[in-house]
Amino acid sequence: MKPSLFSCIFLGVYILFTNPQTDGQKVQLGMYEDSFDDQYFGCIEKMEKIVQKLLEKERSENADFNSTWESAAKSWPTKKSLLKTLPKGFQDEHGIALLTYTNMTSPVYKQLNRGIREYGADPERFKYHSLHFYLTRALTLLRDSCNGDLFYTYRGASKVQFEPPTGSKQDIRLSQFSSSTTDIKEAEQFGNASFFRITTCYGADIQSFSSFPSQKEVLIPVDEVFHISSYSKEGNKFILTTTNRRCSFYNCDFLGGRKRDSCTYNVASMELPSYRPVTSTFLIGLIYFLSEFAS
Repeated sequence: MKPSLFSCIFLGVYILFTNPQTDGQKVQLGMYEDSFDDQYFGCIEKMEKIVQKLLEKERSENADFNSTWESAAKSWPTKKSLLKTLPKGFQDEHGIALLTYTNMTSPVYKQLNRGIREYGADPERFKYHSLHFYLTRALTLLRDSCNGDLFYTYRGASKVQFEPPTGSKQDIRLSQFSSSTTDIKEAEQFGNASFFRITTCYGADIQSFSSFPSQKEVLIPVDEVFHISSYSKEGNKFILTTTNRRCSFYNCDFLGGRKRDSCTYNVASMELPSYRPVTSTFLIGLIYFLSEFAS
């Protein structure tokens, strides 16, 4: 069956986690320590007290952000009414932020991710602190830990040839909010310059919160750490396996926190019960995932 128009539009603009000028070039994966990865440990309440005024200020200074947020705010009540439950603490702003981010007709998601990637070079130019905070909190509330249940997702790149890091260390971060899909057939349509098969612990299923719900999107946070389990130069294929860790260098930056010299790790509780049979859905999914990659 041919893909829908919405499908082509959505996946055709899948966000590359490099700068636009790197299109057609080779880019080495890594931990990208200068990416804005703030998780707001210890300052969530302080941020919540100021983020509404911050949002108003940033919207007033950014016409694209203002119009996209306004459109999402109008759509959110209908979207919310279709949801059976919401996590404790999930606010309307979290849902609106997800709708804003997944609006692929707007340049906001590109501007946000570019700002995240380039944050270390010039923090003062970053104009999306409020959106970053709301998205970060939304993903944490939707997927704080995975408790042994992983998402198997796929991500294609049509222009950039990514390469593994040199040396023995093969841990990387995608280092921006990274869209992926659980549908391999959809992802395969977007070129073979690079192709990623990902197991993610902290990626959140945002299908019900997305402007394109048919895409079965899993949104991966900035700070999740992956191990390159496999790399095939032929076809430039990667298997990225979650390390069950999150790693952030920035914390409470907007409130004056300083960037750390080394990252702070947040480790998921990911041990599978010892009595779990080998025919569990986890192992079946893993076997299928690896066999599909080898084909």
